[in-house]
Amino acid sequence: MNEKIRVVSASLMLNGLVRTVPAGREAMSIGDLIQSLRHERNMDRICKVACSVAGEAVKSAAIADPDSTGVFFGSGYGTYPSNLDHFEFLRKREPASPAVFSWTQPNIPAAFISIAHGLRGEILARADGCMGGSKAVESALDFIGAGLSGTLVVGSASTDDPRIASALAKALGGGNSTFFAEGAGFLVLSSGVERAVAVIARAGFARIDRAEDWVRIANQEGLSSAEDVAGRTPRGRHGRGTAGSGLPAGMLIITARPGIAPPSGTLAAAAHFDFGAKFGDLMEAAGPAALCAAVEAVSAGTIAGESLPERPSTALVVDQDYLKREIALFLVSAGDSP
Repeated sequence: MNEKIRVVSASLMLNGLVRTVPAGREAMSIGDLIQSLRHERNMDRICKVACSVAGEAVKSAAIADPDSTGVFFGSGYGTYPSNLDHFEFLRKREPASPAVFSWTQPNIPAAFISIAHGLRGEILARADGCMGGSKAVESALDFIGAGLSGTLVVGSASTDDPRIASALAKALGGGNSTFFAEGAGFLVLSSGVERAVAVIARAGFARIDRAEDWVRIANQEGLSSAEDVAGRTPRGRHGRGTAGSGLPAGMLIITARPGIAPPSGTLAAAAHFDFGAKFGDLMEAAGPAALCAAVEAVSAGTIAGESLPERPSTALVVDQDYLKREIALFLVSAGDSP
């Protein structure tokens, strides 16, 4: 069983609105938050979104020691528009802007999050295509679990720049009906806090050959982890597991992007929320955004402000790459904050 890490806060941006758990204020417009950023005029779009959403998570967490708090950013396709802009300067043989060049680097959003919000710990990034966000969370859990980091602000952002959508549609064969959306998800993770809104653990990461194999991995690795996580945290009104299923009581499965196979077999007994079908493909931000939705679900019984039929005690978040070769599974269970 992977060590359980506490979620101090989580901020989710969907459809232009940013919601944070624990909720310190009403949902904020991403446009208003961007306008309030320092150095906003020097940022590209993905950095503006990332800095704004991460900032809401940082404020909600009320971080006690910013000097030892780091940032871990999951990068994928967000720098693509800046790359194109830089190449256009070169093609026209115009003076290449140093500012535009800097945005072609995948770790720049992490650096600006650190600068904008006074976080002086490590600055880290993973560039892994559509799984960049999920792999950043995976690495952040490992770093904290191994004692290499105390507190990390981890997540990713995506933009709906049509150039990204066009390039991805071509790469995926042109027949993909997915709509690509702008969004972001950031979590403040720590092992050194007494109270938290949720508990998170990695339930499995694997390379697979078949789209439905995430179910097999979940059954082999995730369910025992889910029982352990759910069994050590409050279950609210959920007392016993689903009859005959072996699942933790009140379990919700969240699939992070469009095209992920729905749960089957034992897992079909759990409630299923198709995050990707409802909110679109958030590309590299899909995994962290779905995790933020899971935190909101287990702590408040809502996702993006909309009430669920029942408040889950545990959520299994499933992310999968476009080629259906890799999956990432995370478990989120209710924390002990009031």
